[in-house]
Amino acid sequence: MVRTRRSPPGRAPKALRRAGTFAVAGGLALALTACGAPPAHNSPAETALVKAIRQAVLAKGTVRVVIHRHQKGKNGVEILAGDIGSKSADESITHLSATASIRITPTAAYFTGNPSGLKTFLGLTDKEVGRVGHHWVEDKAGSKQYKQLFQADTMSSLPDSLLPTSSDAVKMTSSTVGGVKVKVLSWTESVSGQKISEQLVVPASGPPLPLSENTNVKPINQTTAFSAWGEHLHVVAPPAADVIAYSQVTG
Repeated sequence: MVRTRRSPPGRAPKALRRAGTFAVAGGLALALTACGAPPAHNSPAETALVKAIRQAVLAKGTVRVVIHRHQKGKNGVEILAGDIGSKSADESITHLSATASIRITPTAAYFTGNPSGLKTFLGLTDKEVGRVGHHWVEDKAGSKQYKQLFQADTMSSLPDSLLPTSSDAVKMTSSTVGGVKVKVLSWTESVSGQKISEQLVVPASGPPLPLSENTNVKPINQTTAFSAWGEHLHVVAPPAADVIAYSQVTG
């Protein structure tokens, strides 16, 4: 899901930020709000685990991600769910009645949604929403917008979206979750004066593929669940009759 430095999830919610003028429903990977290389100043065990997580994630190539984001004082829970692959992705975003969907294939990216979702998540104007109607909007591979969305929402960005930065002090502990022994990586960082607390949970044995992550930055708490690591992912483009070009919406 990447940026050189993480932005607090309260700022332009993860799957809710624009990539250029192509409104991106967020980048599931980016939504996880992290960025990182193995922390150089941590213990050898912590540094080794961060490196092993990165390698395990990239080796699998696909994952199912479900994110629940709750903001204090705001009604409802924002839910971002999707399947991420190395060259494709299929994602949805909902909050109360607002909905939006994104598909990425090797040849084009597509988005659709109801009027509320197109405006709230994708940043479209009322006029642009009217032009979309019930269509899927297509942006072909090679465009700046497609490249930004592809980078944000496919597998290559996921390790940087999960792991601590090189300057983060990481604490590793052991625990049991649902009868499964796990290792928990915890760290805190400050971005633009905002304190961000992170906890990443991986199995204590076998490949350290993430099970869950919790991100807390007042007034937002975000929980992420990972599953279906390495399962086959085939994203199909919408029917041609249902597709209009991005230029038709913004022109």
